[in-house]
Amino acid sequence: MSAAAAEPDRRRRLTHVTDLVRALPSAIAVDDVLHRISKAVASVRDGAVCAIHLLDEATGAWRPAPGACQADLTAPSVVRDTAGRWQAPWSPSYDGKAGLLAIAIATGEALFGVVMLRVDPATPVSAEEREVVELLAAEAALALHMARLHGRAQRQQREAEELAWLARALNETLDVTEVGRRIVDSVLLLFGGTFSRLRKLEPDGSLTALAWAGRRPDHVEPNNPLTIEAGALAGYVVQERRPVWSPDVLADSRLRLSRETRESLMRTGDRAVLGVPLRAKGVIIGTLTVGDHAGRVWTETDVALMEAFADQAALALDNARLFAAEHAARATAEAAEEQLRQARKMEAIGLLAGGIAHDFNNLLTVISGRAQLLDDLVTYPETRHAVEIIQTTTDRAASLVRQLLAFGRRQMLHPAVVEPNVVVRTVTSLLRRVIGEHIELVLELGADVSQVLADPGQLEQVLMNLAVNARDAMPSGGRLTITTTEVGVDETFARRHVGAESGVYVRLTVSDVGHGMDEATRARAFEPFFTTKPQGKGTGLGLSTVYGIVRQSGGFIDLDSQLGVGTTFRIYLPRATGGVEPISTPAPPPSRDVLGTETVLVVEDDDDVRGITCQVLELNGYTVLEADDVEDAVRLARDHPGPIHLLVSDVVMPRMSGPELAEIVRELRPDIAVLYVSGYADESRFYGARAIEFLPKPFQIAELVRAVRERLDRRGAA
Repeated sequence: MSAAAAEPDRRRRLTHVTDLVRALPSAIAVDDVLHRISKAVASVRDGAVCAIHLLDEATGAWRPAPGACQADLTAPSVVRDTAGRWQAPWSPSYDGKAGLLAIAIATGEALFGVVMLRVDPATPVSAEEREVVELLAAEAALALHMARLHGRAQRQQREAEELAWLARALNETLDVTEVGRRIVDSVLLLFGGTFSRLRKLEPDGSLTALAWAGRRPDHVEPNNPLTIEAGALAGYVVQERRPVWSPDVLADSRLRLSRETRESLMRTGDRAVLGVPLRAKGVIIGTLTVGDHAGRVWTETDVALMEAFADQAALALDNARLFAAEHAARATAEAAEEQLRQARKMEAIGLLAGGIAHDFNNLLTVISGRAQLLDDLVTYPETRHAVEIIQTTTDRAASLVRQLLAFGRRQMLHPAVVEPNVVVRTVTSLLRRVIGEHIELVLELGADVSQVLADPGQLEQVLMNLAVNARDAMPSGGRLTITTTEVGVDETFARRHVGAESGVYVRLTVSDVGHGMDEATRARAFEPFFTTKPQGKGTGLGLSTVYGIVRQSGGFIDLDSQLGVGTTFRIYLPRATGGVEPISTPAPPPSRDVLGTETVLVVEDDDDVRGITCQVLELNGYTVLEADDVEDAVRLARDHPGPIHLLVSDVVMPRMSGPELAEIVRELRPDIAVLYVSGYADESRFYGARAIEFLPKPFQIAELVRAVRERLDRRGAA
């Protein structure tokens, strides 16, 4: 065909291309635009075919455009010339039969793809045909550029909306688990990956998963702590203290992966990972990672978005941590306040019990003393039996008073350096008889348990009372376990027990498998006279006695009980420090008998107690000087013309204590001996006195005269 004859056909084709170009702006979908362009390119010459390939922005790979490939063509190398233009050179022998014209689809710095036209190489592509293809490539580039801008705008809007939603959502909760879940869900949604993970950096340097979205690994539980080395890319993020990304972690020489991790990644293909650190006040507190299929190229935009999420996550987690810390501190403060209230209540009850016990002991001293004197006077059996009942009842009342004194920490202890294991073994046979054969007694005594400074008799009483309590809790039988061990008590644990200090303690544990206590019973367990037993079955003083003995010995008690499970008492006694010597009472010198001729000054503000004391001493040969108050006692000590060998004084008196009075009297008479008599040993008043100088009320007449004789004989021996 001549050139003149071909001219109408060429114009027809160019008109078709022009109409197509005019129609392109009305096309909505990019795929539709590319389909029309590929048809238009192919129409520039009869027998020509067109294929459009697009460059994947994420992976850098070429892929055929859907609906825009009329043949299976291979995209040529697209390069930039010295002028900065994208070039895809003409190949006259593409496959031996056809030539290939390739035009880059590009705008400035951005390369979107390539338009390929396969023609008969016998007829070279004319300048006019090339111009048409370049025009169509430019239109494709414009459409792709607009689509990319639109996509980016939509993505930025979606990212902004997601970040705003996330910020609102995180403000609605301070629960760490919920915070983590919302973060990883948002990351997975925006990045379109296969998984997202939020990890917390623990104080020991390990990484613990707080939240996970998407596919989970099949070789390890997500919440298992991982070391920095085993944490793969997340661990590397912590080490580098910056964002780290990789298109394929299996091929990344920076990372050290375990065999299990490699096998799992090969199965799932989730090998493209981006990770960023979480920072709170400049300190890394965790990592946020997102993963996708191998080959994904992470852009600077992706990194910036992940850092924005990481900032939100760090802020939310730090707020949650502060809230949790504040909540824990408030709970600790409330617990400490409750402990203090309980301690003050127990102290107040103890003071009341001690005061009652003191006054009651005075009454019992008079009753017991008069009954003993009366016993020597009566001859009729019926009368003697009545006197014996009075004395027996008095002894029972005195036992109750001693328990009150123990609770109020007002009893006189005889502390010594003792081995807790020895005390337990000593009382074991008695405990077996007390609890009965239906209850198994198990001893688990630790090796190398330190000594403690305590009254061994009172320590045995503690074990006995707890054993009785356990027996009553297991009427159908069970197991009573006593263990000893040495433990360290830190400040946190010590703060939970008013008056306790941190340090090394010997812990004596007594546990049963009985019916246990509810919360209300547990809160009142150590109160005197509180009992859950039927009326007449208990005094309610067993546990209060235990409490008082332990506290007076410098220790504290931890009670744990659960209904239907059992009860455990943990007694903490401070370890005896180095240099502590056992406290012993020197044996008194041999006494001829309890009678005497010495002069004794008796100071007692209770008339009845003073009366029985003086009468007993006079009956045993002593010369007695009576004083009903400290002023009268000082006057007698100063003005009595003869010697005064012994001062017998009450401890608690108006205006002045017994020890304070003794100091004044000793200034007047340095050689005088002292014997204190009291219903309880008040530590604030009864300072400096040894056990050999103290006679507790109520006392037997024989105990009084023996104590007086021993104090006088020691004075003579000195």
